[in-house]
Amino acid sequence: MNTILSYDVSDKQTEVKAALLKMGFKDVIEGNNRVTCWLPNTTLWIEYSLKSPKQAKDDLKIVCSSLKIELIRAIAVAFEEWAGVTGKPHTD
Repeated sequence: MNTILSYDVSDKQTEVKAALLKMGFKDVIEGNNRVTCWLPNTTLWIEYSLKSPKQAKDDLKIVCSSLKIELIRAIAVAFEEWAGVTGKPHTD
């Protein structure tokens, strides 16, 4: 099982994402069929054994507070199966 985190922030999206990536979150996921899916720009995931949905949300709140920005909305959910449109690698 894994945890997915999706959010909107008032500013400094690049810094928020960079901080979360340093905490172990990922912006790309590989399926069982070896298909790589690049997640939307403000969506990240992490192994559930590392972070529960509550822990992921709390990490996001800490990052936003440290950057002095508003966390507009967020959701963190545990997931096992997924289907997606693969997209292209992020350029930022």
